[in-house]
Amino acid sequence: MGFYAVVLMLAVGLSLLVPAPVEQWNPILVRSGAVVMAALLVGTVMTRATDWSWGAQGWPGRRAALVGFETGLLVGLGLAAAVVVGAMILGARVRFTGGTLAAIALAVAPAMAGLLTAALAEELLFRGFPLARLSAEVGRVPATLTLAGVFAALHWNNPGISAVAVLNIALAGVVLSAAFFGPGGLAAAWGLHFGWNAGLGLVFEAPVSGLTFELPFVDFATGGSPWLTGGGFGPEGGMLATVAFGVVLGLWRRRFRPAV
Repeated sequence: MGFYAVVLMLAVGLSLLVPAPVEQWNPILVRSGAVVMAALLVGTVMTRATDWSWGAQGWPGRRAALVGFETGLLVGLGLAAAVVVGAMILGARVRFTGGTLAAIALAVAPAMAGLLTAALAEELLFRGFPLARLSAEVGRVPATLTLAGVFAALHWNNPGISAVAVLNIALAGVVLSAAFFGPGGLAAAWGLHFGWNAGLGLVFEAPVSGLTFELPFVDFATGGSPWLTGGGFGPEGGMLATVAFGVVLGLWRRRFRPAV
C-alpha cells in the first residue's frame, strides 16, 4: 500500500506541472506519463535503498527487454486480430475507408503515444515491483490473482461493463502476469498490453475496455450476441476474448512456478 500511496502522490504532483492546454490535447498521455515517472522514481529509490534491483522488479537486460517487448507486442496484436475476426464472423463489421497518410498519422500518433504510456503505467502498477514483491511474500499464484482482481475492479465504472468484461479483464491481468514471469519480464507484459490495446483500438477502431477511438481510415460496428462479441464494451467484453486469453494462459501456465 505504501508503494501505491507514494506513486499516487508523486503522479498528482507531476501532473499539476503540465500546462492545461497540453493535458487537454492528450490527457491519457499526460496522466499516464505522470504515473510512469512516479513509479520509476520510486523504483530508483528502491534499487538504492534496498536489495530490490531493477532485475528483481521485472526489468531484464536491454537485449532481453527488447526481445520481450517485441514478442509481447506480436502476441498482443495477434490476439486482438483473432478476436476481432471472430467477432466479424459472428456479426461485427469492420470497414476500412482509407485516407491520406497525413490524416492517418495525425489521428494515430497521439492515440498510440497515449496507449503506449498507459500500458506501461498499468504494468508498473500491477506487475513490476508490486507483483514481484507480493510474489516473494505469498507466492506467484496468490499474488497474481490478488492484483488481477484489483486490476479488474478498477475498470468497474468503464462504459458498457458487464460480468463477462470484468472476468476478462481479470483474466487479462493473469495473462500479463504470465508474460511478466517469462524471460521478457516487465517489457514483455508491456508489449503484450500495448499490442492488445493498439490492435483493437488503432487497427480496427474497436472499443478498448468500453473506450472508443475515432479514426479516419476505419470504422468498427459491433454485432452478434454481446456475450460472445462484447457489445459496446468491445471485444474485451465477450467470450471470444475469454477463450483467447485462456489459450495463451494454458500455454504459459508453467511460468507461475517459481524458478528454482
